[in-house]
Amino acid sequence: MTRPELIRRLASRLLCASCTSDATTPGESASLVCAKCGGQLVQRSDDNEATVRDRLAVYRAKTMPLLDFYKARPTFRLISGSATPDCVAEELARVVDSALGAGAGR
Repeated sequence: MTRPELIRRLASRLLCASCTSDATTPGESASLVCAKCGGQLVQRSDDNEATVRDRLAVYRAKTMPLLDFYKARPTFRLISGSATPDCVAEELARVVDSALGAGAGR
């Protein structure tokens, strides 16, 4: 996922003020009404562009260096989070199954 897409997604994320579910139903965020309970959709106070940029800086400095370590492992797999949640879940399940098969001989 590209950095601008990640910033856009996180900075525009909405939650229901009543049941705290994520607003993921298509069109739901446009109406600002939760599809599950009818509550008001709101943005978390820490889901703003400045905070997201700070989170990404911490990720880049502290987490990205671990990628080099894990990339050398035979079970390492990389997936894109840019697709729909269902597609990402399917791809994640596929690569986990694949990684388990690759690591089975250890």
